[in-house]
Amino acid sequence: MAERSRNDQPDDELGSPPRIQHDVGQDETPSEALVTVLAELTGLAPTEMAPLYRFVDLEAIDTVLASTTDRAVMSGSFVLTTPYYDVLVDREEVVAACRDGSGPTRGG
Repeated sequence: MAERSRNDQPDDELGSPPRIQHDVGQDETPSEALVTVLAELTGLAPTEMAPLYRFVDLEAIDTVLASTTDRAVMSGSFVLTTPYYDVLVDREEVVAACRDGSGPTRGG
C-alpha cells in the first residue's frame, strides 16, 4: 500500500499552503497516484474531477517514468502547474500543494 501524508497546517512562519505527498505503490502507476493525490487535495472523487487527459498526457508520464529491466533506468520528474496547484510527479512519489492555500477544495 502506498504511503500518504497530508499537511493542512502551515509548517513555518510564512504559512505554507496545504500539501499532500503520496508514495507510488508497487501496483500503481505515477498517473494513478497523480489522480489519487488530486482527488484527495480537492475533496472530489476521481470520477467527479475534470478529465486530466484534457490537461496532461497521463500515458506519457507513465511511459517516461517507467523503469525497464533491459536498459538503464530513466530518472526524471514532471512538474504540473495550474492556477491553484503545483504538482511534482516522479517514479516514487507525487507531491501536490495549493499554490496560495485557497485552491478549489471540497471536504477534507
